[in-house]
Amino acid sequence: MPDAPLSVRPLATTDAHYRELFEQVGAVQLLLDPEQGVIVDANPAAAAFYGYPRETLRGMSVTRIETLPEDEVRQALLLASLVGGHYRGFPHRLASGDLRLVEIYAGPCHLDGRTLLYEIIHDVTEQIQLERARAEVEAGAQRLGAVAVGVAHEVRNPLFGISSTLDAFRARFGERPEFQPYLEVLGEQVERLSRLMRDLLEYGKPARTERVPGDLARVVTQALGGCRPVAEQHGVRLARTGPATGPAVRMDAARLQQLLQNLVENGVQHSPKDGQVLVAVEVRREAGEVTLTVSDEGPGFRAEDLPRVFEPFFTRRQGGTGLGLAIAQRVVAEHEGRLTAANGPAGGAHLTVTLPLLPG
Repeated sequence: MPDAPLSVRPLATTDAHYRELFEQVGAVQLLLDPEQGVIVDANPAAAAFYGYPRETLRGMSVTRIETLPEDEVRQALLLASLVGGHYRGFPHRLASGDLRLVEIYAGPCHLDGRTLLYEIIHDVTEQIQLERARAEVEAGAQRLGAVAVGVAHEVRNPLFGISSTLDAFRARFGERPEFQPYLEVLGEQVERLSRLMRDLLEYGKPARTERVPGDLARVVTQALGGCRPVAEQHGVRLARTGPATGPAVRMDAARLQQLLQNLVENGVQHSPKDGQVLVAVEVRREAGEVTLTVSDEGPGFRAEDLPRVFEPFFTRRQGGTGLGLAIAQRVVAEHEGRLTAANGPAGGAHLTVTLPLLPG
């Protein structure tokens, strides 16, 4: 059973300036009684954010929305009512039950002869999640960077020796049919190890992206141009939708083009003959971002694999290194964006890169 609203003295001030700011500003705003730990007033933006009517919010215990222990909440309220406070990543629960992470700017507010606590609240859930994902990627890159250095010393030299010996053997005995099956197997395995080394070193090397404003549509055009030979070889069509020029984003054009080309080539490899790989560019000005979605007509991801597709070394493809999507996620994170994977309604894999737009 939800707790009943506590009885609080309503706000009687007629300060027109305060009322205008409180009612009309789009930011979530609350007035709290720090001693009782209850909400005295909430503006329309707060009612929309939390999902409660304003009448329900008035008199509601703060612990209904703040999920920390009650004694910690009370201490924070009392301290902020004296000297103010700034809290980031504070968990708040909405009426729907969803948990959001918020940033709170709080300070004392003297109205009607009493000291209240005034709070301005911003939802920063996605921002914090992105920061955490970026930190995890960077930490993983640092760990694998150290591993890659060791692997480079321990494996690359023997691998080069094996490859050179294989080339010499092929040059001397390559015409003899009894050796052909062995040469093919050895060649495939050497190439597989070489590919693993390249991917591991690419994933593990420190971020060095230098980003400048650039035309994203131009990058898409160049990436698709680089993929056409592979697509023609597999009998797969390439298509695109979205603006022919723009939008402007801050990027390392070469690195972003390689990322997109890798995603498209991956889609080509998973698409059937006469299938299509589509690159869709969508500008979302109101959100300040642009999305690039690469869709193929292959079997898509297994539902149980979706949470793991960006893990290093996780792959279902025979001969794959399992580092392709991990590298892609790292490159997107370097561009302050995010990479998501899903299956389309009609099947096929959808990989979406979301990047921040430049103002203007």
